[in-house]
Amino acid sequence: MGIVENYLIIINIIAFSLSVVEFLLYKKKSSKKEKIQVILNVSILLGGAVGATLAFFIWNRKGKQLFTQMAYTGAMFVIQLLLYLLCYRPNKVLIEKWFVTFYPRYKFFLLYVLIMCIISFILFAVDKKKAINGQWRIQEKVLLGTSFLGGAAGGLLAMHLFHHKTQKPYFSIGVPAMLVLQVIGFFAITIILL
Repeated sequence: MGIVENYLIIINIIAFSLSVVEFLLYKKKSSKKEKIQVILNVSILLGGAVGATLAFFIWNRKGKQLFTQMAYTGAMFVIQLLLYLLCYRPNKVLIEKWFVTFYPRYKFFLLYVLIMCIISFILFAVDKKKAINGQWRIQEKVLLGTSFLGGAAGGLLAMHLFHHKTQKPYFSIGVPAMLVLQVIGFFAITIILL
């Protein structure tokens, strides 16, 4: 096994362990729960979606607890699987071709997506701050709209970092679904244009 495979095994063991601890603390009021959730989200983002998904299916028999966490983990799992399949040795030529051909020609598109992610992240963060202070809020259609128009990664990251809009199904399901569709669409367009 190579370095990447060893890394993925370790990060998934960490994500699995943190998920189990989070499930055990789910109903308890503990200050450790939020810290563990932040570390878990980072470990999922860094490649531990398989471990977290496995823990969810083993420990969460009712299927109702931590639904938003599972939606986030599922979105990250699909994205990580696509990235792994593309970067795996047989597809290494495709990745090299992408960097040589696609990136220079379509860097404005990539810049657009990056800007939309930053805008979406900022809007979710500002809305959370306004919610805490009891001020006028940003409309939900604006938050969902920026996510839909390419900022789903930024919106999803902000949702989980700030624990904002995670109880509303159209956010907890909709934003991860938008992200998965955007990533699949991006890879499909990349393959078609190459």
